[in-house]
Amino acid sequence: MSVPSLVRRRTARPATPLGRRPRHPVFAEVRGGSARWVALAVCVVEALTMAAKADFWQGSWAETRYQLHIGAAMLCGPLVAAAGCWQGAREHRSRMTGLRASASRSEFTQFLVVSLPVALAVVVAHTVIAALSFLATWPYVSGGRPIFVPVAADLTVLVSATVIGAVVGRLVPWRLTAPALALAVYLLLGFTDDASPVRFLSPAADNGFGDQGPVWWQPLTMIVWTGGLAAAVVCAHTFRPRWSWCAVVPLAAAAIAAAVPMVRVGEGMWPAHTRTEVCDNTTTPRVCVDAEYKGLLPQVSAALSGMTGRLKGVHPLPDRLPLPPFFVGQNVVRGELADPERFVWETGAALVRECDDGPDAYLHYAVQDWLVSNDLAESRRKADEEQARDWGDRRGLAESRATAHALSRLTSMGEDRRRVWLNRYFAAGPSCDFSKVPAL
Repeated sequence: MSVPSLVRRRTARPATPLGRRPRHPVFAEVRGGSARWVALAVCVVEALTMAAKADFWQGSWAETRYQLHIGAAMLCGPLVAAAGCWQGAREHRSRMTGLRASASRSEFTQFLVVSLPVALAVVVAHTVIAALSFLATWPYVSGGRPIFVPVAADLTVLVSATVIGAVVGRLVPWRLTAPALALAVYLLLGFTDDASPVRFLSPAADNGFGDQGPVWWQPLTMIVWTGGLAAAVVCAHTFRPRWSWCAVVPLAAAAIAAAVPMVRVGEGMWPAHTRTEVCDNTTTPRVCVDAEYKGLLPQVSAALSGMTGRLKGVHPLPDRLPLPPFFVGQNVVRGELADPERFVWETGAALVRECDDGPDAYLHYAVQDWLVSNDLAESRRKADEEQARDWGDRRGLAESRATAHALSRLTSMGEDRRRVWLNRYFAAGPSCDFSKVPAL
């Protein structure tokens, strides 16, 4: 009969399954640290910003990119800088700086464990919002294509702000450093001298709205510029003194490869894109729109059908109607004309040349109102007359009455006689000499 041992040997279980290496501490930071809250904050801020201005970017790839850029730079830039600063100062808050200094891991590795989870959270959050924004734009655009390199540049800016904030948090372990840094970054981005070419180095600089867009190398230089500065700061902070000279390499790349061309080219980094048009050739004058808005052509042609019908047989006329520009969020919302009557009125105003405010002004207003012939034209004419009457403007009141009389005469004319009169009117337009146009 065997005697049981008084000391039982406990079998040691491996911390990880056999054949697997232990996970890097970064994974634990991502799952249990502040990274997930930073990602949530970035998502909420950008989502609210994009949702508040949805009318101004849905329907245009360029406007979507522009709104994403402004939201990332002006709002999330200070936010992630403060988040990185707070994360970088956590050892000071927990009084574990001595333990960190005695650890076997290098300073650079320890810095990555602190800053990388927050940087990854920022990347994931902005990528998700950018992808959702482009998907929300896709159903309403009819031309053009999205460009994603500027989104990569914005991601680099956010990551750079995060890691630089982490360095500041390590160097200045003050509880108010994070909000102070956020305020400083916001002021630095928002208040730049518009007369200085140095302003183009700001990550918030972007003239690429409307029909403008960045040249192919502008986002790449912004990546080199902001990424180089962040890499130089991290290298100078984490490398040993004898290796700190390595910070010169990314700093030189940022200054020479990025800063110099950005300062010298300036506003030329956002040129107007080459216009290509699609036209409705069944009308005279033709109705043409930018190829980016080719899906609007049927709507525009239908809205202007009354005007083009009234101009049938009238000469001379321009080859195409002078349409007002499309502004997403104003006269175009989600691929639709927001106010077709106003669009027609503005087209009529551009077609009928007002040479001066002289005695022929009422004639131009009468021709415009007859060509437009919608409720907006009538309401504006009545509002002008009432305003002139209320203000005691005798000249304005006389002009309003003359316009109404001329419009009545033009409307009551026979079709052939009116066509002859319009021919003489438009023939006198280029010279602004309406003395030979029969009075109405």
